[in-house]
Amino acid sequence: MFLKGKEETFVTLDYLSTQEKVSNLYFEVKGKPIVLAGEYGLDELKNFISNDEVEEKGEVKKTQR
Repeated sequence: MFLKGKEETFVTLDYLSTQEKVSNLYFEVKGKPIVLAGEYGLDELKNFISNDEVEEKGEVKKTQR
């Protein structure tokens, strides 16, 4: 999926509905792939996206798993 307002960012993920978490996060930011291992809550995912915590070099500013 592409994110509204962030068309240069493509995201895929697995949604764990019983736990309200996501896993296997794959971001492509301006053509650069970023893979985040582990499970993340929906609020964490929202923060990654809305606060631009996923940087082009493939790191998360506040949380690294």
